[in-house]
Amino acid sequence: DVATFAVDPLPAAIVHEVLGALPRGRALLRTVDNLEALATSPLLLHIVQAALPHIEENRPIHGWGLLDAWLRYALRSGPDHDAVLDRLVALAWKAYVDADHVVEAAAFQAEDVAAAGLPRALRRTLMVIELDGRVRFGHRSVLEHLLATHMAPRIAANQGHGPDELTGLRITEAMRTFLVGRMPPMPVRVDAERVRIPAGNFVAGGTDRPDERWLRIGHVDRPYWIARAPITNAQWAAWDPALQRDDVHHLPHWGRPRAVPDGQADDPVHGVWPEDADAYARDHGGRLPTADEWEKATRGIDGRTWPWGDAWRAGLAATAELGLDRPMPVRALGAHGDAALFSAIGGVFETTASFWRGRPERGRVVMGGCFTHPIDHARPSLRLSHKLSGSLRSGLRIVWDA
Repeated sequence: DVATFAVDPLPAAIVHEVLGALPRGRALLRTVDNLEALATSPLLLHIVQAALPHIEENRPIHGWGLLDAWLRYALRSGPDHDAVLDRLVALAWKAYVDADHVVEAAAFQAEDVAAAGLPRALRRTLMVIELDGRVRFGHRSVLEHLLATHMAPRIAANQGHGPDELTGLRITEAMRTFLVGRMPPMPVRVDAERVRIPAGNFVAGGTDRPDERWLRIGHVDRPYWIARAPITNAQWAAWDPALQRDDVHHLPHWGRPRAVPDGQADDPVHGVWPEDADAYARDHGGRLPTADEWEKATRGIDGRTWPWGDAWRAGLAATAELGLDRPMPVRALGAHGDAALFSAIGGVFETTASFWRGRPERGRVVMGGCFTHPIDHARPSLRLSHKLSGSLRSGLRIVWDA
C-alpha cells in the first residue's frame, strides 16, 4: 500500500538542527551554496543526510549528485551500483520513448522490469505497481534522474556535430537540475578577444517566466566565434559607418555633444538601434548572434541557470541590486562561464539577430539583463523585446562565422 499525502516545506530551523547535528554539517551549511534549499521536505532532507559524505566544503552541490548518493545509500548496491544503474537507465529511457517523450506518461510493463534483472531491494524501494498492472517509480524525480543520466553523455558527445535523437526534445525542470554539473565544460577555444563556440546541442530555455522559451535540448548548426566583451563607448565612437546617419552617434547617455562622457570609455555602449548594431557588426566583419547562439555561449551546455552555476553569486554581475546609476566597465567584474565572457550577465542588454517570438513587428530579442533591472531579468534563458519597453538599455556583442 502506498499512502499519498502533501507535506509542507520544512522550516529552515529544522533543516539547520538536523544537518547541523551531523559530522561536518554546520561547516557544509556555511560554505555550500543552496544546500539548505535542497533539504525542504522530509524525503529531500533524508537524501541530503545520505549524501553528506559525498559533499565537499566550498564547492557547489548538484541535484544529480545528491540523488545518486541516495540511491547508493538506499540500495546498498556497493560495487554493482553502476551496472544496476545502467539497467535502470535503459529501462527508464525505453519507457520515456514509448510514451512519446512525455515524462508523466512513462511507465513499465511488469515483464520488462522482470527481464531487466533488477535487485528485489531496488524494486521494493523505488517502484510501485498501479491498478492497471503497470509499474512506475514511487517518486517521479527518480525517473527524471535516470533520463538525465542517459542524456548527459550524449549532449556532451554531440558538440561539433549535427542534430541527433535528443535535438528539440522538451525536458522538465527536474531533468535540467539533474543535468547541471554533470558534463565536462563546453569545448571552446579562447583567444584574447573572442571565443570559438562549437556547433551542437545544449540545454536551452526555462520555466519561470512567459518570456522564457520552454525547456528543451536546443541546437546550433554551425560553430562561431563570439566577442568576449560587449562593444564599449570608445569602440562605438571610433566607428565611421559607411552609411552615416545623422543620429547614429546620438545616444541618450552621451548627451548633446555626441561624445563619450568622461570616464565612460570602457563602459558598454547602449541605446543603440538594432539596425545600427547590425551595421556595426557587418563593418567589423561579423554579425549579431542569434538568441540561441547567445544563450549557448553564455550558459554552456548543461542548462545551468547562470554562467557559473545554479546559485546566484552576488558581485559577479551589474544588476539593479547594486544600485548603480550607470553600467560598469565591461571587464570590471571578471569573465564567467565555460566561454569566459565578460559582462554577459548584467551591464546592459545585448541585441541579437533574432526577432521576438519570430515576429519582426515586435522587435529584436535582447538578452542578458541590465544594471537597471533585477537579477530575474538577467537569466541567460530570458528573451525580451527591445520594442516592448522604452526603458531597455541595449548594446551589442559581435559573432563571426568560424
